[in-house]
Amino acid sequence: MLDRAKGYLQGFENVMLLADRGFANQQLIQWLRKNTWHWCLRLPCDTLIYGVRRRGFGYEVRELYPPKRQACFYRNVQVWQEARITAHLALASVPGVKDNWAILSHEPPTLDTFWQYGLRFPIEHLFQGQ
Repeated sequence: MLDRAKGYLQGFENVMLLADRGFANQQLIQWLRKNTWHWCLRLPCDTLIYGVRRRGFGYEVRELYPPKRQACFYRNVQVWQEARITAHLALASVPGVKDNWAILSHEPPTLDTFWQYGLRFPIEHLFQGQ
């Protein structure tokens, strides 16, 4: 499906994939890197992250969330024990929102990372049930 989308989007210089928790995996990131697409992927809270706090120890995303109304950023973390893919992580605990956000991206994380990921919400309903 991604190869088909790539064909349709070939003329566009900047393509960004924004994906929810169910789509974050090693194969997707490898494909995105190979095809030089930009990407922001929301991670499930049980995803293992390496390279934060003590080296060598993995932490589940849920152990890294900041206090409410705060965000924190980690550069060059490794994700998933099997693959150890290196990327950047942005975490936020937002009051009034059901779930905290953990966004993995190839770009260095800033507050704009959350805004960028949020761009998927206005169009998400167009793809549901497809």
